[in-house]
Amino acid sequence: MQPRNFPLKAQYPEHEVVKKLAYLLAPSVVTVDRDPPMTDVRANRNWLKQNRMEYRGRWVALKDGLEVCVWREELFVGLALWR
Repeated sequence: MQPRNFPLKAQYPEHEVVKKLAYLLAPSVVTVDRDPPMTDVRANRNWLKQNRMEYRGRWVALKDGLEVCVWREELFVGLALWR
């Protein structure tokens, strides 16, 4: 979608700064994703309700109600399992 009233885009179509400004000033486009969520949010919420006191004050990564990692040191290793 072309931004309205942005004449520099027509004059300098290959200029990187002008292309970036044209992109940033373009009207917003809203898209809707109708695919089901990739994770089970209910299972994550149930895990949190059951284990909140044991893991209080810690960072916890969950996927489908399963603990992926708990401490910050494990975060990078845990993120690899997330995919």
